[in-house]
Amino acid sequence: MYGITSLEPNHKESTNEYEAIALQRAYKFATGKYKGHDGYSIGIDALDVWISHLGQKEVKYYPYHGNSYLGICTQEAFELSQKFLLKKASSLKNTDLEKAGTAYGEAYKKMVEFTAIFPESFEGAMPEEKRKQGIAILSIVKENVSEAINNLEQAVN
Repeated sequence: MYGITSLEPNHKESTNEYEAIALQRAYKFATGKYKGHDGYSIGIDALDVWISHLGQKEVKYYPYHGNSYLGICTQEAFELSQKFLLKKASSLKNTDLEKAGTAYGEAYKKMVEFTAIFPESFEGAMPEEKRKQGIAILSIVKENVSEAINNLEQAVN
């Protein structure tokens, strides 16, 4: 399954090899170097696009459901990133992974604030003040993610 046929729990070399591959893939995805779908931004660049859309004057740039759903998904992604990296940091005794996990944890906390402003729903209000709050939160999230990426880069190189 998943193209991995020789990985057995008792083979430390195989486990270490696949852990290294997983961390490389995480880094590649976080930096946006992973090939995504055409027309979509991924990695840290996606936060710039999101911030830009929330700052637009035209309503078409910030449909409520897309914004709130993206908030929930991003919150969950940062929480899972934190857990994964802290688990790997512990097993590999790697402080750079620990720092990366901690930074994703901070991003997760900020996304909890974001989703409190824009709870998941098909419809909702997006007045300028709420959008400004969202932009401020996402700007901090971008700093947290940038810190996480820098530490992840140190860990994988």
